[in-house]
Amino acid sequence: MKQIFTIIAITLLYSSILAQTPEKISYQSVVRDVNNNLLSQTQVGIQIRILQGSINGIPVYEEIQNPTTNINGLLTIEIGVQTGFDTINWANGIYFIETGIDPTNGINYSLIMGTSQLLTVPYALHAKTAESITGTITETDPFFIASPSNGITNANITNWDNKIDIELDGDSTNEIQSLLFTGNQLSISKANTINLDFSNNIEFVTRTEMDTITPTNGQLVYNTTDNVTLMWNGSNWIQISDNCFPQPTASIAGTDQEINSNTLTTNLAANTPTEGIGAWSIINGASGSFADINNPTTAFSGSSCTNYNLQWEIATACTQSKDTVNISFNTLPTIANAGIDIYSLTQTTVTLNGNNPTIGTGVWSIVSGLGGSFSNPNSYNSNFTGNNNETYTLRWSTIACDSSYDYVKVYIGNVVGQYAYGGVIFYVYGSGNNGFVCATTDQSSGTIWGCSATSITGAYGTSIGTGAQNTINIEAGCPTVGTAADICANLSLNTYTDWFLPSKDELYEMFINKDEINTAALNNGGTIFDVTSSSIYWSSSEYSVNNAWYYYFVLSSSFNSNKNSSYRVRAIRAF
Repeated sequence: MKQIFTIIAITLLYSSILAQTPEKISYQSVVRDVNNNLLSQTQVGIQIRILQGSINGIPVYEEIQNPTTNINGLLTIEIGVQTGFDTINWANGIYFIETGIDPTNGINYSLIMGTSQLLTVPYALHAKTAESITGTITETDPFFIASPSNGITNANITNWDNKIDIELDGDSTNEIQSLLFTGNQLSISKANTINLDFSNNIEFVTRTEMDTITPTNGQLVYNTTDNVTLMWNGSNWIQISDNCFPQPTASIAGTDQEINSNTLTTNLAANTPTEGIGAWSIINGASGSFADINNPTTAFSGSSCTNYNLQWEIATACTQSKDTVNISFNTLPTIANAGIDIYSLTQTTVTLNGNNPTIGTGVWSIVSGLGGSFSNPNSYNSNFTGNNNETYTLRWSTIACDSSYDYVKVYIGNVVGQYAYGGVIFYVYGSGNNGFVCATTDQSSGTIWGCSATSITGAYGTSIGTGAQNTINIEAGCPTVGTAADICANLSLNTYTDWFLPSKDELYEMFINKDEINTAALNNGGTIFDVTSSSIYWSSSEYSVNNAWYYYFVLSSSFNSNKNSSYRVRAIRAF
């Protein structure tokens, strides 16, 4: 039974050793490196020695070959191609085959793949001598003499040739049995179980007991904990059959991270392996580094504006488990602030007032407006030079991995939205040197137009430029104190006393430029136009003897109403 198991062990180690011809032995082997990885399509150096008497016996034959493995790591050679193989006396005792390999195709054959007794092949080779034997042969093999085979006669052979071909008991399956080999026990399904003694060839141990072994090169063990056959290759146990152990802990690389601050280092969060060794590596992303590649929670440092794909691999001698995690260093810039709007009536060059970014860089650009230039577009307080009577919208951008931006308006000269002449310019005509401004606040939140049922001579003007004369004529024809026109005519504001109630069309111009007016008003201590249901402003234009025109800001339309209605008042003046 020991001989049978040895043949099995040789099959596990070498895949097959078969007698092909009287002069050669075919040999196949799967080649792996010290990490149990297949050496595919690799030329290797292999030394074959035939030892006589024992595994440490005298070498009677030696040859060197340099085969190339196939894609599955399998090499195939024929042993016996060199001088001396045909002179081996196979009948002179027992023989062992020893194979050593150099995976680098060199001449260092210290990695011994195994030493095993040759059984059937030498007998097949030795049988060739029968070609020249004459005379009577006397059987001297004690095992054969003691076996039932020694008693087979010609009559027995004749009886076998005349065997019965019919089923005598009517059941063609009751003789079929299953043969099971588990550990060192051999069982037959309809009989008993026997324990096999393989102590001279392979040792049966538990995983814990393996730690107490001092192995020798080529030693075989059967791990009964994991049901796996292992071979010691001089530095590691290599799995050669059945299940491989230990399998690595399933790798978990952790949750993806996006770092939006100015920090370029973060701690990773992979799992700690219970089986195997973990190691970090960078799959994608440049200039990254780990503080400790074997630490699952190591610090990782990268470059700004870079996305990294990192791999956490847990490996044993059997295989590897891998998982990846994405780390993004998306540095965000300082939030841009372009400053408040700038009003320059007489100067075409102004100083901007953006914020100085602590993270990232800044740059100015022109969004709207004709011409214009920056003294230093990357300076938050750059000078800007524009054209007279021009409004500019400028953008201040702060840039890192992303960007932030803010806008500021620059009013140069007589332009709508400019704060000048006691108020906010809302209309410019001619060459730009003339126009109208409105006050930055309402002069009344509710007052009458006045003199209902009285026709005011010369107060019917509705076009731009008629508001001032309308106001003069209302004051002359309606003596009531505190009317809308009266409040404007008697207003003294910002050193100016020539204020009046706007005409219907002048009030409309105020409405369409209300956003510019509101911004300038707020930037200069004023208030915005009312936008509630009471956002109705009187004009100076009379509609009839009883009614006058007004503008409803919420509905964006002009209407007329009784002069005794109470509405808001915003005065204007000309420049």
